[in-house]
Order: sequence, then C-alpha cells, then structure tokens
Amino acid sequence: MSLMTWTIEQHGTNVSFADTEHQKVFHNLNILYDLRMEGAGTPEITEQLNVLLAIVADHFSHEETEMRVKKFIDYERHKIEHDELINTCTAMEIKIKAGELELTERICQLIKSWFESHIPEYDRAYSEALNG
Repeated sequence: MSLMTWTIEQHGTNVSFADTEHQKVFHNLNILYDLRMEGAGTPEITEQLNVLLAIVADHFSHEETEMRVKKFIDYERHKIEHDELINTCTAMEIKIKAGELELTERICQLIKSWFESHIPEYDRAYSEALNG
C-alpha cells in the first residue's frame, strides 16, 4: 500500500530534475511506510530512514544549487524550509535508533504532508527561474 503517489497535476513542478527526484523521494517514503505497516524492526526501519534522508538531502542540495545558480529570489526562504525538515527528521532518526521513539504512521503522514504542501507552494514557484 502506498502512502504517496506522485502525479503531475498535484506534484509536478515543470522542472525535469525536480520532478524525477520528487518521484524518488515518494518511492522511498512508500518503502519506509510499508516497512512500518508490515511491522519491521528498528534496524530495517532505521536503514530505510537513512536511505530516505540521504535521498532527500541530495535532492535539497541539488535544488538549492540550481536556485543559487539561477539567482532565484526566494532561495533563502526555500532553504529554511529544507533545513527545518532535515533537522526534524534527523532528530527523529536519532530517537528511533536510541529506542526513544517509534516510527509511527503519524510520522510518515507528517513527512507526506510536508511534501504535499511544500511542492505546490515552494517548488512550483521556482519553475520559471530554473527553466529560464
């Protein structure tokens, strides 16, 4: 069962690399969600969480590089959004590894919600600048 399905209407940015990378993020979030729903143990969940966070960090780095190169006017505001998600997820990962927090469906939904609001509000805003 998938937590997220990428669609061009809901998640498309009209920026090829971003759309491809978002699809990869969604795919790996779905893997994490499926592990959680199937009752996987902490080692499997933290391993997939590490994979997901690495993919997200690489995507954010790529996006930020492109925004700086193209002198995107809202770069700073966009970067703050990225940093907040990475910091939140890293803190959760540390607590999960330490056995202080369980990856719940609510946490997966939180990450899903972040992307579902971030892409239309923040990422679509860079479409013209990054394609220009």
